[in-house]
Amino acid sequence: MFTIPITLGYSPRAGSLPVAQSALFVLPDTMVFDREHRPYEPGRAAIRAVLEARMRPELFAAGEMERLIEASGGNLRNLFAMTASAGDTALLRGGQRIEADDVSGAIRQLRTDYERQLGESQYDQETGADGKARPIAYEAKAERMLRIYEGDPEAKIPAPVLYSLLRSRAVQEFNGERWFGVHPLVVDLLVRQNRIARPDSGRVPGGTE
Repeated sequence: MFTIPITLGYSPRAGSLPVAQSALFVLPDTMVFDREHRPYEPGRAAIRAVLEARMRPELFAAGEMERLIEASGGNLRNLFAMTASAGDTALLRGGQRIEADDVSGAIRQLRTDYERQLGESQYDQETGADGKARPIAYEAKAERMLRIYEGDPEAKIPAPVLYSLLRSRAVQEFNGERWFGVHPLVVDLLVRQNRIARPDSGRVPGGTE
């Protein structure tokens, strides 16, 4: 048994690996929201246990660990990166624990990273009607993410644009009935672009703002 990067598993090179495709298994992220974009407490509790095994809870101001868990989307790499960033910021200002501003800065940094990854790239291409390969336009990515967010069952049909979103982790794959969800920080970006309407209550389901 060995692990490979998610980007390789969702790339054309996956077919050249010295193992059968049937032997490749995705280790899904842990849900922090369910399909209806409601907070999923069992998933959050599991992630909290992982984080508390590595950091003492009292090092976080009240509610800040929960903010990091939610913003991670259940992806442990995201969680640890944001926690380390927030911790470094707290140390630099001489703080004794991670406060709201430290967490906000770490979340903002990761959200910006996602925004950059969603741009056009020579590594994410699709073939047009003329047979020529072109970078996948952001509009195509945004359209697919919106369909996934709204629960369109056909949105998970394999296509270059979906593989691009999975590689960037903007779209996450969960287990059970194998469903996809949009990362909470990317939901924030879609709201800011007015692609997802903000409800009168102010909080967008499945996002962090």
